[in-house]
Amino acid sequence: MQAGHMLTANMQAAFALELGLKVFHMTWADKEARGHDLKKLFNGLPQQMQGDIRATYEGSWQTLPNVFMLAFRTSPDPPPPPPSPPAASYAKADELFDACSLLFVQARYFYEQVGPDWAIVHHPIQYMLRMIDVLALVYDEYLKRGGWL
Repeated sequence: MQAGHMLTANMQAAFALELGLKVFHMTWADKEARGHDLKKLFNGLPQQMQGDIRATYEGSWQTLPNVFMLAFRTSPDPPPPPPSPPAASYAKADELFDACSLLFVQARYFYEQVGPDWAIVHHPIQYMLRMIDVLALVYDEYLKRGGWL
């Protein structure tokens, strides 16, 4: 996979998640949601909404897909391999929103992070796409029921 495709997919999927969460805020949470921080947006939803999103997302997996990683750095000589990234999990909704919390900004400005130290970004696209589907499903179910309570 080419780096540009990976970064663009991350940015677009993270932005779609941001907008999806903001629709919940706008429709039912009765408060303005601002910013790109997915974790804050998710945690700002009422507990029942969070629970419905968690249960739907976590119940949707049969097998967990792999997550790819990009690592770049500038170096006058061949650099050593990048360090092993910290383990990140995406199988639970809270883990996904935590790990991808600022992925929109990170992917959008990735080139600014490249320097003598490794700039690393994960590419959990299958997990993000699944959560996009989950947000749409939960939202549609709330609409059918006339609300979330």
